[in-house]
Amino acid sequence: MMNCVSRTPREFFDHPSQLTEDVAEGQPCLHCTACGGFKPHIWRKTCNSCKCPREDHEVYHDEWINVQERLGFKPSQDPEKRSSRDRCLQEGYSWVPPGLSSRKIEQYFWQLPESKVPKVGSPGEQYRRRQIMLQLPKQDLALAYCKHLDPSHHSSFQDFINARNEIALDIAYVKEAPTALRCPECEEMLKEDDVGVLAPKLGSQVMWHPACFVCRTCKQLLVDLTYCAHDQALYCERHYAEQLKPRCAACEEIAYYTSTWYDTL
Repeated sequence: MMNCVSRTPREFFDHPSQLTEDVAEGQPCLHCTACGGFKPHIWRKTCNSCKCPREDHEVYHDEWINVQERLGFKPSQDPEKRSSRDRCLQEGYSWVPPGLSSRKIEQYFWQLPESKVPKVGSPGEQYRRRQIMLQLPKQDLALAYCKHLDPSHHSSFQDFINARNEIALDIAYVKEAPTALRCPECEEMLKEDDVGVLAPKLGSQVMWHPACFVCRTCKQLLVDLTYCAHDQALYCERHYAEQLKPRCAACEEIAYYTSTWYDTL
């Protein structure tokens, strides 16, 4: 169970050790014309003006865009395997799979629904930004963003992050199928030389169609090919954590487990 503490939500919000600045503040809502701009609630993840979720507002910040840096992955030193911002913009996208030729990049995106292709300035780019916020919640990634976690549980939280990063978290990559393989999601075949997605933590002989590389729980594309492996299934980071921990429906922080929680990894 989550430990109960005596501080009020306001006291948590005002605590000097917490990060309370919100880069989305003042950004217009994508659904409500009457919203005057995002106003963060004291402890809920909703707008205090229109009551829509934070991710339904026009959020843009470099912190949300570079997924690998946000997760703490060191960028590859090999320019052929690095998806730089200049390369993405050159191709006309806000993100592209690294290590592919322009022709293979187009082949990869051709297999995705048009509304989810992250072309610069398109609904697909907005979809990607929203999925980064949903699938990679900051409060799951760093203690600094947890406002309601009792100090006595900080070490347990850090243990969970370290174990998750080592055991489950990874970034998949796109390559040509070396032979005909069956996609585990749709059970249709990838032909030899088809562009597919490989998730190393689930084996080198398993590949997904680009549109099939989705979280088992939310069925959304795994943003920038970031995934967690659990029981031989794919999850986004949010829903991986929820396989192991309960999540507060209001503040969206996950609860700590007892000293035996790691036995379920």
